[in-house]
Amino acid sequence: MKVLFVNIPSGPESGEFEHFVKNAYVPLLKKNLDLAKQKDTEIVFRFCEWGMGPIDVAFYRYLDHLASKMVYYAAANAEKEGFDAVVINCFGDPMLWEVRQALNIPVIGIGESSMLLSALMGHKFGIVHISPYNIPETEEHVIRYGLKDRCVGMRAIADWADTGAQDGLTDSTSTIEAFITTARELIADGAEVIIPGCSL
Repeated sequence: MKVLFVNIPSGPESGEFEHFVKNAYVPLLKKNLDLAKQKDTEIVFRFCEWGMGPIDVAFYRYLDHLASKMVYYAAANAEKEGFDAVVINCFGDPMLWEVRQALNIPVIGIGESSMLLSALMGHKFGIVHISPYNIPETEEHVIRYGLKDRCVGMRAIADWADTGAQDGLTDSTSTIEAFITTARELIADGAEVIIPGCSL
């Protein structure tokens, strides 16, 4: 099986963005995916050629909206290129239904799929976000996916934006501690399953 992972961070193939992708983002994705995928499954990472920077879209919704179009262009030819499935690797599921209509192969959004899976794992779930600006959009998605009554709420971890995306990925001690603190707050609110609200 060959799966295309479309990643919403975008930027030039050299410079700071290339450093972020090669030294932080992709190594962590590969490490986590290797724990779950079949040995004969090939995963190809594709980054959009134009749009917003690697972390801007996490904090400003209007930038996220502008960036969503590039997801379609990144995935539009996946079927012709021999991919068996597409994963939109952004919790906001940008262009999920548009890409599904355009292709005859499965198209998975990590936001929708993680919420639906969590509903099988526990009665209530909570979502930990990296930015409070993501929360209103996710609240809309929870309603759209028919899971409003299964979600106890969502919270953003504190001070993650101040540490920087790459620092938070390469030296994750403080990020993990902040995640645990926030997750415990959601558990106290009744969550039985905790969802990380970002592919980062």
